[in-house]
Amino acid sequence: YQQYEFTRLGLDLDQARTRWDEAVDIILAALEGQPFSYHGRHYDIPETTVFPQPKQRPYPPIWVTAQSPQSVEATVRRGFNLLTGGFGVPVERMADFRRQFDALLAEVRPARMPEVGVQRAVYVTDSEADARQAVDEARWNMRVTLSLRNNYERVENGHAIPVSGPTEPSTDDLLDRYLVIGTPDTVRKQIMRLEEVVGIGHFNCSFWFGDMDQQRVLRSMRLFAEEVMPAFEPAGARAAWTSH
Repeated sequence: YQQYEFTRLGLDLDQARTRWDEAVDIILAALEGQPFSYHGRHYDIPETTVFPQPKQRPYPPIWVTAQSPQSVEATVRRGFNLLTGGFGVPVERMADFRRQFDALLAEVRPARMPEVGVQRAVYVTDSEADARQAVDEARWNMRVTLSLRNNYERVENGHAIPVSGPTEPSTDDLLDRYLVIGTPDTVRKQIMRLEEVVGIGHFNCSFWFGDMDQQRVLRSMRLFAEEVMPAFEPAGARAAWTSH
């Protein structure tokens, strides 16, 4: 979905949507378990059978990462589950996607209600100073991602270099609108806000970003598991899990 990805392969970014549609048709046909062939504008596949086959029928749940109104619409019209968020997407934009999602559901009326999830950079710590330093690590990812997407990237010796954009959120703004970083209490409140504003049933954590060392990431994950996750477990679930 980014220009440099298509340019390197000699492809036209304007064809991204039609290529996606055809690729989805092919994947779904392959997962249904019968021999299939496909003859489209971009792909031509002779009779083919794919093994092993999934247990779920007709195929496993499909999740689509959607970062634009066009992608949200394509996801809902297919009846797929929606995952949004990531670096560079503020919470209010995700709320807009949710409103669009609900309006499309009323129009499309899919046979199965799609689910909604959010992906966020997550870092849990006991120190406010450490939390603010972690924002700098997340900013590295955001700068690289946005520079590649908007064609002002720098690459040196095969490595992407973080390039600041023309306008960037402040550290406080990133903590408030873009990231899930802070003490366990702060992180719990941030996820609850996403539940309320975006209406999510799934939360996908990006625990490693920037140049964090492994021990720091593992400590954050441990704090998340021990002091954040229990707040979101269904009643009785933790007791049932610990009893085993």
